[in-house]
Amino acid sequence: MQKQIFDGEWRVGAYGDTPQACGEGYEFSLRRELPEGFSFDGQGPQRMDELRRWLGDNGWQLAPTPTYGEGIENIVIMAGKPEAKVSRLDVDMVPANPAEGTIDVLELRATSTCEPGDAGALLDELRGPLTAVPSDDGIPDLESPDATPLFERFDEG
Repeated sequence: MQKQIFDGEWRVGAYGDTPQACGEGYEFSLRRELPEGFSFDGQGPQRMDELRRWLGDNGWQLAPTPTYGEGIENIVIMAGKPEAKVSRLDVDMVPANPAEGTIDVLELRATSTCEPGDAGALLDELRGPLTAVPSDDGIPDLESPDATPLFERFDEG
């Protein structure tokens, strides 16, 4: 889905490899942002319309587009695709204003479906028993949509 927006390297906000408790199970979530200084050259709103159409054409369940008050320019797409294990996808964009010299700001957040199991036990399985505060060594600052996920990147896990 990221490639529908931008096929270059994205900034990594939250990598998405740490299970979190949800209901009776666990889920994963990630956050990606466009690279600093990125611009759609004034075509941001059009690109978001194209993305919304692409999501609908590719089986995503789209939520109604939220509306905001005067002066708030955010364009938000909310969707889900449970059969692909994506409970929620949020694409939030503040479009550039070329006349003011601003850039496009876009953040993508995705949360998996809640799967049965114990988040703590799964974390132990992925990273090994924790004896101190875990570090996130090995998480890239930038990542391509085609990059192989870095699960099991811990020596102890």
